Amino acid sequence: MFLSSPLSAGANLTNNKFFPTTTLRQGLRFELENTKPLTVEYVNLLLQLTEHLADLEPDTAFYYASLALDQATAQDYELGVAVADFYLGKLIFGSSVFGESSQYLLRALDKFTDLGHSEGMANSANLLGMVYYFSMQPELAEEYHRMAYDLFNQIGNSSGKAQALGALGHLYEKKGDFKMALKQQEIALELYRDANIEEGMADIYENIGSIYEDIGNHDLALKHFMLALSMNKKLNRPVPEITNYNNIGDSYRKLNQFDSATHYSLLALRLAEKVDNKYQMRSAFKDLSKAYFTMGDYPKSLDYLNRSYDLYEEIYSQESVTQLARLQTMFQIEKKNKEIEVLEKEREIGLVYRYSLASIALLTTLLIIVVMNRQRIKNLKNKEILEERDRTFQAEQKLLEAQLSNARLNENRLNADLEQRSKSLATHTLHLIEKNKLLENIKSSLAASLKLEGAERRLMQKEILGKISDSFNHDQEWTDFRQNFEQVHQSFFNKIQEFPSELSNTETRLCALIKLNLSTQDIAIVLGISIDSLRIARYRLKKKLGLQKEESLKAFIQKL
Repeated sequence: MFLSSPLSAGANLTNNKFFPTTTLRQGLRFELENTKPLTVEYVNLLLQLTEHLADLEPDTAFYYASLALDQATAQDYELGVAVADFYLGKLIFGSSVFGESSQYLLRALDKFTDLGHSEGMANSANLLGMVYYFSMQPELAEEYHRMAYDLFNQIGNSSGKAQALGALGHLYEKKGDFKMALKQQEIALELYRDANIEEGMADIYENIGSIYEDIGNHDLALKHFMLALSMNKKLNRPVPEITNYNNIGDSYRKLNQFDSATHYSLLALRLAEKVDNKYQMRSAFKDLSKAYFTMGDYPKSLDYLNRSYDLYEEIYSQESVTQLARLQTMFQIEKKNKEIEVLEKEREIGLVYRYSLASIALLTTLLIIVVMNRQRIKNLKNKEILEERDRTFQAEQKLLEAQLSNARLNENRLNADLEQRSKSLATHTLHLIEKNKLLENIKSSLAASLKLEGAERRLMQKEILGKISDSFNHDQEWTDFRQNFEQVHQSFFNKIQEFPSELSNTETRLCALIKLNLSTQDIAIVLGISIDSLRIARYRLKKKLGLQKEESLKAFIQKL
């Protein structure tokens, strides 16, 4: 049965580890067709199909999870509701809609807590940690991963403890605490080794290689990436294999072994094309672009970079369609729940109304008996009045229903529009960062080549440098960015211009980038300045805004 499989057995619900056979999926669907709806057994079958299809057919899995949530809610089947919420949160997380994902997962965590379901609590907390990490909230991510570790430790789930430790090690790595990061990953590796879980060992080898790469020890990084590749090939895990190939190629590039670097990056590209994984194809294109750029083959580097950008646009377009469809499904679920609430209220109102009419009718009957002849005309008039009141009440009720329906439609349109604008703003910002990174690298390389001999070469390179420098100051992209930004954060620029000291255009841009919660390095890249220049710019902006030394500029702008 489902409820003893993914949660009590400690399955890794956030990685691509389970690929059911076609026969198993067909068997579950056949069993579903022969099970009566609106029963616990039917909900459990829906959730089993959701689990088995989550990685292979996420859209179909999303449909089954939504249907399971609907049926479990109708039956007050709380454990089924909790598991359905968990899977919806996981599937939405896979589409990078982090806000909606966290809502479902938090609701699942609350329900599992009320039910005393420790395994469900631990898995929900661990996945919430990942959601908060990718939504740039590392403090919350660490809090939930530690909660997951404690819960897994209490129930003696070694695999779950290793998952949580691997995630914590990744957080330490991003904070620059490489010693603690390695410690967490090594403990996780031992736990997986003791439990003989090779998939987990392969993932940890990959994590350890990433840490050594960050500290510049590319030989040790390469060794661990190779170990991960060997295990993933043995286990036939194509997606992790592609990641291994890409990281091995990148390590060879940093060791200036360019033939090996391009060899492994091309292996990653071929395997990604074979399994039609566009994300990994784009990663391979970017790595090949970097390798050929380092070798000085700029045309090939630019060709691979352009292919990476083209694929990014295709991925974004497909994701937008998928996310919109899932959001529409979610809106339908919420709409249906609200309609049920409205119908319940209307039913209660109808009962009161009917009781009132019955009382009036009884009173009228008694009065007719007492004054049968003398009050006949008056009673007829009273009856007409009651009928008019009834018609008025029904007309008002229909008007209220129409107004409520219009309000729901407007709310759905506004929510969809805001989500789309947020995506557009995020995409535009990422595009600026990627573009300026490339321009800065080319600028640095060409600046160094000015020292070479050859008057014509120097003249040509100076012209290219001038064009690149001019592109940093081009205002059209800022105009587009500002329009998208103002649609999401309305009146933000008006608020910052209300301060006594007038802000320059650069300071206005800096405020907007801080509002987006970008890192210091990314802000410097977007503005086309050094980190030191950015620190000076932040100091001057803080003075213009009238902030004290101990006040946080970031916190102040986030509140605007």
